[in-house]
Formats: sequence, C-alpha cells, structure tokens
Amino acid sequence: MSLYEEAGDELDELNGLEKALGMNSIGLDDSHEQEAIVRSMKAYASNSEGLVAPRGHKGMYSSSTMEEDRQRASDEYDLAAQARARFLRRKQTLDDEYDRARKAAEESIQKEERATRDQIGKIKALEAQLSTLLGKTEEAENQLEKLETQARKADGSTQKEVGALKAEIADVEAETARVEGRIESQEAELDRLRQIVEMRAVEQREAHTRTREPPAHAGQQSAVSDEYRAVLATLPFPSAEDLARAIEDDARHYCMGRETVVKNTNDRTGIKYDSGARSVRFSNNTVKHILPDGTEDVQFYNGDLKRTMPDGIQVYLYADVGTLMTTMPDGVEVYRFKAGQVEKHLTNGQVEIIDVTGEKKIVTK
Repeated sequence: MSLYEEAGDELDELNGLEKALGMNSIGLDDSHEQEAIVRSMKAYASNSEGLVAPRGHKGMYSSSTMEEDRQRASDEYDLAAQARARFLRRKQTLDDEYDRARKAAEESIQKEERATRDQIGKIKALEAQLSTLLGKTEEAENQLEKLETQARKADGSTQKEVGALKAEIADVEAETARVEGRIESQEAELDRLRQIVEMRAVEQREAHTRTREPPAHAGQQSAVSDEYRAVLATLPFPSAEDLARAIEDDARHYCMGRETVVKNTNDRTGIKYDSGARSVRFSNNTVKHILPDGTEDVQFYNGDLKRTMPDGIQVYLYADVGTLMTTMPDGVEVYRFKAGQVEKHLTNGQVEIIDVTGEKKIVTK
C-alpha cells in the first residue's frame, strides 16, 4: 500500500473517530476539502503505478506529462501532510479535553460518593434515634393505657367526690356571704351606736356645764359669735339639712341610671350603674352608695346618715336628735347639736363648747 493510500485510510479512520466523538471534522474547513484530498491521494496512487509503461509500450508517456503529474502529486501530498498535522493537533486537543473532562468527572463522582457516605451515616444515626424514640413511645403508650384503665375505674368515684366537694364549697361560699353581710351590717350598727353613746355623753356634759358656768359678758359674746361662724365655715356640711340634701342629690345623679350588673347574695344586693357608681342594699333597708370619686354614703334603716370622703373627713347625722358629728382627718371631732351649739373635741383632750349666743367654754375630758 502506498503512502497516499495509507494517509487516506487514516483520514477515513479519523472521520469515523470524530463521528463517534460527536465532532464535525478533523479541523479542515469543510467536508469537500477532505473529499478532495482523499480523491487526489487515490488518483496519485493510481497514476504512480501507471508511470511504468506496460511491457511493449515503452515511451507511452511524455516527460512533460510525467513532470506535471509528479508536481501535482507533490502538491497533493503536501496538502495531505498538512491535513495530517491538523488532524494530529486536533486529536491532541481532543485527548487533552477528554482527560480534563474525565478527571473532573472522577473528582465530582468522588465528592458525591463522600457526601453520600456522610449522608448515609447521618441517616443511620437518625434511624438509631428513631428506633430509640419508637421504643420509648411504645413504652409510654403502654403506660398511658394502664393509666387510662385505672382512671376509668376511678372515674365514677372521683366524679361523686368532686360533686360532693363542689356542693360543699357552694354551701361554704353562701354561708360566708351571709356571715359577711351580717358582719358588715352589725359593724355599721355598732358604729352608729358608738356615736350615739358619744353624743349622749356630750349632751350630758353640756347640760352639766350649763348649770355650773355663769353667762359671759356682752362684749365677749360678739367675739365668740365670730368664732362660732368660723368653726362652722370649716365644716363640709354646717347643718344636718346640708348633709341630707347632698346625699340625696348624689344618689339621684349617680345611682338612678341603667343598672349594668346586679348580684344577689342572701341578705344583700349589689348593683353597678352606667355612671360607675355602686350600691349595696341590705335586707334591713340600709343602703350604701359608693360614688365614682370614692365617696361613700350610708342611709341607715333608722334614718341616720353617714358620708365618708376620699380626703378622710367623715360626717354622721343622728336623725332622731338632729346632731351632726364631723370627724376631721387629724382626729378632731366637731359636734353641732340641733339647738345650734357646737362642741370641738381636740386631740389633746380639751373640749371647746361654743354656744350660738356667743358663750365659749373649755373643758377637759
């Protein structure tokens, strides 16, 4: 086989290799150039074999024709050599790219294998944890089933015990409410009685003082009258009528609107109004009003009145005798009797008795 035929066969092999690798050509401009090279090499090979004239036909080709064929064959050989060189360069490039791609693929596969092994290890660890949890869950379910069985057995008796306890608690709460109501009512009554006793003592002392003290001079009466008016000016309610009117007006203003909450507990009824005021009505007809500003008014069943103010002043009216007692925050008590006489009980034990006529006396308790 000639050199040109061998090159043509190699070119055919190269084309087959490039097709197997998914390539279009060996690096030549196009397929026509490749076919031209192959034809030229094959034609040269045929002509070269025919350069030797057949026996009996010497001098068949002229020297000029042979020279042209040789030159053409030489040119075509050069083209084939160039094509072969390009082929070899292209092949080397393909080999390098293949090696790089294979190396990258191997590294990627190794990396994925390592990641897969790590993931498998984690999965196995999780499976071990899951197995442990499943065992604990099964144990807990068994325990729960036992407890449920015990609970069902005890449920009947427990419900009875709970019902009995609830009934007992309700009875205790009702009794507590009744006792609290009685205590509050009794405390109010005791307070009223205490103040009545004090008022009686003041009246007796005043009566005793009048029988022993001579009347003051006329000049002193004018000065005492000024002091009398000054004392009345310090009182929030100078007269019983003023206190009764204030309590009635506030009750009408704050405690006659729509009732938002009503609560009945045995001997008393609690009421809350839109104004924010509250009332407590006792079974003995005593009524207590708590105004929005904190003022507390009590209308006792016997007609007595009591007002306690946020600043600590307390005013009490003894309805049967018309005596008004005012207790100041500092503990000073001022009594105004129905006849107009005023007594000022100081914290040091002294009592100032001021008469409407201007008489003034100071006694010690």
